[in-house]
Amino acid sequence: MTAQRENGWGIAKIMTQIVLGTLLTALAGSAAFTAKTLSNHESRLSVVEEWKRERSAKMDEIARDIGEMKTHNAGVDTQARQTDMLVRDVSAQLRVVSDTLIRMQEGQSAIREKMVSLQVATDEMKGSK
Repeated sequence: MTAQRENGWGIAKIMTQIVLGTLLTALAGSAAFTAKTLSNHESRLSVVEEWKRERSAKMDEIARDIGEMKTHNAGVDTQARQTDMLVRDVSAQLRVVSDTLIRMQEGQSAIREKMVSLQVATDEMKGSK
């Protein structure tokens, strides 16, 4: 009877190790996927930030051009109005991009928090072995 009980405990230990190993493998895969997603997210963020800088420089250039046109060509009000509308349109687009960038940064923060909690859970599972 004792030999059967020991065999039963041995099987339970092996099953527990298999289950824990499977869980750790799944967590590691999830962490790797999350890290890759975060890397892609950061890459997109840098592209958006570069686009934002370029747009800002173009807006400054347009504003300078508007000032020069108004100073030198008082009779060309229609063109100045069209340029003003263009500046407003670009400004509105920049606000949309800025809002999107903020949402992406918030999403990135949430992903980092998830990665930390996954790492803590993984460390706890490793510690309980």
